[in-house]
Amino acid sequence: MNTIIAGLEQQHVAVSRALAALREVEGLGTGTATAAEPKRRGGMTPEGKKRLIAALKRRWAERKKAAKKAAQA
Repeated sequence: MNTIIAGLEQQHVAVSRALAALREVEGLGTGTATAAEPKRRGGMTPEGKKRLIAALKRRWAERKKAAKKAAQA
């Protein structure tokens, strides 16, 4: 579910940038960033990093659990 949300957020950012570029070409204003969406140059937000770390921990825990079951069998 988190990956779907992250993907949609990325699409939202891409669409916003495309709209801003079109507005700029047409002279309808700068449109570079809205108040709700600060301009970023890439990288990961602290919240995104926390989500990623949590997902990786869950993934490795599942793999470790599966390996332990396989070793016992």
